[in-house]
Amino acid sequence: PMFTDEEIVQFPWNKIDWLIVNHLEARSLLKALTKAIPPEGAKEMLDKLSKESVLNSIRIICTLGANGVLASVPGLPIVFVPVAPLQGPVVDTTGAGDTFTGYFVAELMSLGREVEQEADIVRLLRVATRAAAMCVERAGTVDSVPTVDEVERRFGISRE
Repeated sequence: PMFTDEEIVQFPWNKIDWLIVNHLEARSLLKALTKAIPPEGAKEMLDKLSKESVLNSIRIICTLGANGVLASVPGLPIVFVPVAPLQGPVVDTTGAGDTFTGYFVAELMSLGREVEQEADIVRLLRVATRAAAMCVERAGTVDSVPTVDEVERRFGISRE
């Protein structure tokens, strides 16, 4: 669940490096920090959020559901990656966010270094969005999460 406005203001943001939120959570976070109505556009909202003093050193990922994902990494332009193409209809979105996050973190760890270039963040987001796309094509939660082999076979993911 989302923190209350008071909890958001009190949170020790300096203790985290990465923040993954969906667009509704990002909107609530910005509204709590600024006490103002956030902009409608997701990119504009993320830009404002990443410039807040308590968040300006944090790497922020903002998922947009069927509209893709945005990333703000200090020193880089905001990056957008669209959703991966589906091979069938959306069956169940349950677990898609967890799948995205799990694959993102796994890829981040396999990178073995700091994210320093736009290509790094694009790689991380592509792998995560591809796994999430496969997840929504299946029913269930744990059963809907694709294996690494399945994602690699379908999308030809390179670990280079």
